[in-house]
Amino acid sequence: MAKHIENKIVRFTGFTDPEGNPLSDWHDEYLGLEGMLCIYESEHKAPGKKFIYFYPNEPDSEMQRYFNSISGELSRSGNRIILEADNRYEFEEGDFLSKEDRELLWLNVFMN
Repeated sequence: MAKHIENKIVRFTGFTDPEGNPLSDWHDEYLGLEGMLCIYESEHKAPGKKFIYFYPNEPDSEMQRYFNSISGELSRSGNRIILEADNRYEFEEGDFLSKEDRELLWLNVFMN
């Protein structure tokens, strides 16, 4: 089981290889989207390492999309959240969603 650390409202801003070279794959469809970042800590497979789930805010979508990472090192710099795992995931933390959109996204993520 994993330990839930926190949820943040973010924008997905970058996806690169470990050396910082841009990657292009299915993650591209999430770049620039605002949504909820759920941060977890591995307790068994990679104790102490963090992993994430990102849920974009898409209130008109029939299904809640998401992606997740494998465990890695989480760091923060200003309003930036960076996870370095198999690849590097970058997010910008901010107040991107209205209160109503935040509530609806939370319901879509945790109640479905």
